[in-house]
Amino acid sequence: MRRVSSKGKGLPTHSQKVRASRASRSTSTKLLVACWCLALLVLVGVSFMSPLYNKETRVKSPPAALRQSVGRPLNAFDGCAWRRPGAVLVLRVPKAASTALTNAMREFRGRYKFVDVAEWPGAVGLTAAPRPPSALAPAVEARMQESKIHRFATGAAARDGDIVLAGHTFLPVPATGAPTYAVVAIVREPEQRLASGYHYVRSKEVLPPGVSAADPRTVGACATRYLCGYSTTLCEGPGAVYRAIANVNETVLLTIPAERIDDGGYRALARLLPGYFSGIERAAAAVEARYGGVYDSRGARRSPRDPEVPWVVADSADEIDALAELCGDDQRVYDFAARLFDGRLRACDARYAR
Repeated sequence: MRRVSSKGKGLPTHSQKVRASRASRSTSTKLLVACWCLALLVLVGVSFMSPLYNKETRVKSPPAALRQSVGRPLNAFDGCAWRRPGAVLVLRVPKAASTALTNAMREFRGRYKFVDVAEWPGAVGLTAAPRPPSALAPAVEARMQESKIHRFATGAAARDGDIVLAGHTFLPVPATGAPTYAVVAIVREPEQRLASGYHYVRSKEVLPPGVSAADPRTVGACATRYLCGYSTTLCEGPGAVYRAIANVNETVLLTIPAERIDDGGYRALARLLPGYFSGIERAAAAVEARYGGVYDSRGARRSPRDPEVPWVVADSADEIDALAELCGDDQRVYDFAARLFDGRLRACDARYAR
């Protein structure tokens, strides 16, 4: 005889209880699997939506046979041997398209700490700024600024792991020995750079102190000084060009013409300093796509009237002669840096093609 509950409903049998328990467990398992899948999708979505390459914080090193020999200066090119310094200084000559590089580097969250170096008031040109009251002589102040960058690059790397310093600052050249950090720099065809700076300054309602719209020398004709260094004795006279060229050859690991940054420049950086620049070409493309080409090293530097036409810097023979004289020192440094870059890029391509 079937048992009936007090409410008149039949009590479940043992087999019914077993089936109900199995169904409940199956439903719980399905819900758990669905939750895990949803969490995985969220994580994947976040990784794609956030700045790129969190996954690339662990960079696979190139073959050890291609690594720079122990004891060699970090900024010796050494046939494009790769190296792993604790810090990299990115020397940003103003209006030389260096923003394209530093914005791409900021994509690598977690790979290294990125530090903006404060502009020094003595860095004349497009970085002109009010000089703070100081009782120090310019030469003493320059030495202190140079020493501060050396200490920061060396000490911060030791404390915090890999670090990148970037800014509109002069090249810090150690009095003795070699830097304990790698140095890379961006330069640009001098007349185009001057035109870019001139348009930039004229677009401002208030000009920076020391800058005159009527005097192009105050708006960027000073790339030589950035590569020469802080020395007020050596870098404010006729010897500045020779010292700047020597630094490009010996003290800076790689000096890239802005016109070549995405035509071999990123590739050479990734091969020389893979821990910092591996994947930089894709990162730069992502930044360019995100901002509609604002930071393209070539397109963003075109005429404001016609994006397909480079700025016409000079309209007459007199202007051409005046610009040639104004940019003469920078042109000599740029021409040397461009030739050296071509040779070093060929060496990098040959080394990694084996």
